[in-house]
Amino acid sequence: MSFHSILTPIHLHGTDLFCFWTGFLLFWSSVFWFLFECWNLRLGNWYFVGVPPEGPWSHLEAYLDFATVLPGMFLVYRLLCRLRIPSSVGTNFVLKGRTHEICLAIGLLMLVLP
Repeated sequence: MSFHSILTPIHLHGTDLFCFWTGFLLFWSSVFWFLFECWNLRLGNWYFVGVPPEGPWSHLEAYLDFATVLPGMFLVYRLLCRLRIPSSVGTNFVLKGRTHEICLAIGLLMLVLP
């Protein structure tokens, strides 16, 4: 199997699904990551090094940077599915009893308390 055949978009009834969803995800990926940036306004625990000073270019660059995250994740997922890697990986790890509820409560507490 060649690298080109792995990354070739899936066609369904003549529609290039990858290109369609990529355009859709470019917008929503930025929205998704800007929500994390708004969260960081409250937390104040991370910052970016080497960004341009405030101005239109910094906002455009941030949009372009954040827009690539979700499409990149789905591209890697498609690549792994083409290689049949997710079907060959399994786990026996299951939280049993009240452990699941305790972990969920701790996670929610950490989400709320900065």
